[in-house]
Amino acid sequence: MARRRNRQTSQALSRLAKQVDAAIKSAEQKMADAVQAFRPAGWRRAVRILREIGPLATISGVIVALLALTAGALYQSFAHVKEETQFRTRTEDRLAAIESSLLALRTKAAVSDPSNQNNQIEIKNVLATAKRDSVALPLSLVQDGGEKYVEAAKNSPTVWGAAL
Repeated sequence: MARRRNRQTSQALSRLAKQVDAAIKSAEQKMADAVQAFRPAGWRRAVRILREIGPLATISGVIVALLALTAGALYQSFAHVKEETQFRTRTEDRLAAIESSLLALRTKAAVSDPSNQNNQIEIKNVLATAKRDSVALPLSLVQDGGEKYVEAAKNSPTVWGAAL
């Protein structure tokens, strides 16, 4: 009798398990159908996909734009190096010529009256600047100025400091 009850119990459990499995499959099918109703289709699906891809495309676009800006900035900075070097060289040459002309003018002004104390100080400053900055003064101007200072030094001993 115990065997019979065990058999009946196992058959009942087997039927119950089948019924539970059938109920679970039915519930799963109903849930899948319900979820399918909420899934977008057609244009709505396309819009959903674009919304999901949009941020990635935006980030990629920003990165590409930044790389393009960086490449443009590097090109601009390296492209003008030659021109800037030429400009700097020409400017330095022109400034050296202007400085030489100014020193020559200052020398002429200081040589005009060797007995003047201010001109003696000025000629010392001009010659010191020319020597320090390696600026070439016209040789004739230096010779004429030197002769004038030597002549003035014969009459006034204070001019000898500038004449030397």
